[in-house]
Amino acid sequence: MKARICAAVVIALCGGLFLFKQSRAFETWCFDDPVIQIGNEMVETTVGVYGDPAWVSTHVKSATITYHLPSNTKAAKVRSTSTPYFAENVQFAYDSAPIQPGQPVPVTVVVTFQTDAVGAGAPAQMVNTVQSAAKGAQSAPAEGDAITVTTRGDTRSGLTASGLVPSGEWGSAQSADTHDAKK
Repeated sequence: MKARICAAVVIALCGGLFLFKQSRAFETWCFDDPVIQIGNEMVETTVGVYGDPAWVSTHVKSATITYHLPSNTKAAKVRSTSTPYFAENVQFAYDSAPIQPGQPVPVTVVVTFQTDAVGAGAPAQMVNTVQSAAKGAQSAPAEGDAITVTTRGDTRSGLTASGLVPSGEWGSAQSADTHDAKK
């Protein structure tokens, strides 16, 4: 009798572990990634929320990605993906002191999420990858050819990353979202 009870407990525990593992099997990173041009450099910002894709699309409404830049730089959104997970809004804020031509461009990227009460606090991640525009403005930066910075947090507190984008000459950034530098 004790052997049967023991066997039943072991089977129940193993079955419970199997079901738990199955319920988490579909959780993954749900990414959205705009590519912008700052001067002659391409910056791909990959923003992700971790969870079941159906859960993420239900509880995470949008991500607003704001690039804080010097007042005399040029920036443009070159490409943006459209995913079923959450809407992406790209903004440029030219609220930093001007820099001298040829100097690296200080950039701060801030991501805020709009979620419902259930989606607040979900794990979030931002990966910023920088590559010269000479490598191809329409393509994502190639691994090994770029500078990459990863920031982790959650959808409640948002994500912030700061860094320097290398710059030779300020190239022409062409897009409806272009900010022309005032000289």
